[in-house]
Amino acid sequence: MFSLLLVLPAVVKASPTCAIDPGIAGEELAISGSKLRFVGLTPVVTRRESSDGVERVAVTAASTAYSWSIVDGVLAFEKAACVPESDAAGPRTPTRAVAAAAVACAPGVGGKALGALLLAGGARAQESCEDVVEIDVYVPGGGGGGECDVDAVELADFEVWRREEGYWWGEYTFLGAEGDPYASASWNYGYDHYWGFIHLELAGNSLRQRNVFVYPPSAKCDEDPSVSGAGECGINGNERIFSADQSASDCDGNLAGPYVTFGLTVDTTTTVLGDDTVVYSVKLPAHLGAGFNQNQLTTLPGNGVRVRTAQGFSFGAELPDYASFYREYKLANRTEWLAKLAEVRAANGILDSDHCAWVSGSPPESGTTCAEHFGFDA
Repeated sequence: MFSLLLVLPAVVKASPTCAIDPGIAGEELAISGSKLRFVGLTPVVTRRESSDGVERVAVTAASTAYSWSIVDGVLAFEKAACVPESDAAGPRTPTRAVAAAAVACAPGVGGKALGALLLAGGARAQESCEDVVEIDVYVPGGGGGGECDVDAVELADFEVWRREEGYWWGEYTFLGAEGDPYASASWNYGYDHYWGFIHLELAGNSLRQRNVFVYPPSAKCDEDPSVSGAGECGINGNERIFSADQSASDCDGNLAGPYVTFGLTVDTTTTVLGDDTVVYSVKLPAHLGAGFNQNQLTTLPGNGVRVRTAQGFSFGAELPDYASFYREYKLANRTEWLAKLAEVRAANGILDSDHCAWVSGSPPESGTTCAEHFGFDA
């Protein structure tokens, strides 16, 4: 039997690595964002605390003769019987994946976070050369415990935030508590199919988000002919803006920051779940019970697509209040983004006087311009 001890270096570095002991003469290899591959072996992932009090992740495998090598950043352990007899035969490529998992390489990783990552613990390879178990080594940025300096965190070091950054547009659906398109008593525009334009910008340990939502003209003018601004019901749509800023709350890429809504300051957090997923949560402040207001899952497959679904709760009572389904697409640059925004505005009859003029809040007037909101003319 052999074991791998995954240890994050104590010193915080801009490009964090893991030190892995392959179990051969005690030598260590430094890898970053790599994979472990087991061919014909059964890995078991466990967690233990060493004598120095640091929590570590260890990977163990079946007791059998093996060899190891590094190919294209993958640390591969292969049962001896699976290794070609001559170099001329070339490396074998396993054809059947029996399990896949991830391990976090960091001291001080909480048990809750680890629980979601110990997926290979029960995997049982059949000792066949066609069986492979691959484990992603997820390396959180920065270090753990007292070594963490949140001011020194660079969000651009995290794959998920690199995927988030940029110019996005999307098609949105927003539902009320009964599952029907949301209907606002003060905003007479449709929520079943509308659009969003977002600029996400990274700056050191901070994330700056600026949105504008574009709504189609009302289809219910016979019931309610009201409008916001100088437009005409059924002819002109409208738009609202939104802002959110967060900064690093630890050295693992997680964020936090206050948000003011209807005069109330609420707490927001964003939790990173690997390279492609984050969860954004909004909660009441502690003196009001710290109850949920919103949980939002964002998935970024890495192909220029971003999907968000939010679950909203009523303040205090924590009863289902709304849900959203946002399908978003990254554009190459600001020029393409502005062109798409102009196209959607024109298709929905948005007046120049309504550009960035409204917010969801009280008072409803934004009191700002698009240039002030985004930092550039839009």
